Amino acid sequence: MRHLLLGVGFVVLWVTTASAQQPLLVGDRLRATYLPDPSNSERKGTVTGEYVGLGPSALRLSMLPGGQQVQEVDLDEMLRLERSRPRTVGEGAGRGALWGALAGTLVGLGIIAQCSSDDFFQCDGSAFLVGPAIFGGIGAGAGAVIGMAARGTKWEEIPVPEVR
Repeated sequence: MRHLLLGVGFVVLWVTTASAQQPLLVGDRLRATYLPDPSNSERKGTVTGEYVGLGPSALRLSMLPGGQQVQEVDLDEMLRLERSRPRTVGEGAGRGALWGALAGTLVGLGIIAQCSSDDFFQCDGSAFLVGPAIFGGIGAGAGAVIGMAARGTKWEEIPVPEVR
């Protein structure tokens, strides 16, 4: 059992570090964070664009599709660099299931709260546990299905290239 857990740990570590080691490709969507400049109103501290290239001391990002407007971000002043990637089906399902379970549990608690104030519901002590659990399970299933379909994107931090 220990060997299985150790193997799973190594696989998880490999998967999380493998994506960060991929080289930058032209067209990758990047978000660069740097110190804002109060004297320059155009420099707000974060810039998002598509990777165009890397100069001797700056990262070049296209602000508009087709590279019509290119902005250079100085590598010395960059605090963090992130790459956008789509969430996998599993990530979307897990995230949806978590939010769905939370919402379902809250709905179940709200319905069970009516037991004490309404004669229509015939509730006993076990209903206060079973009701939220059932609604939480239904919400988790629905959230997982929705999360698989609407995965979204995820920003992963990557190392800032070194100045040449």
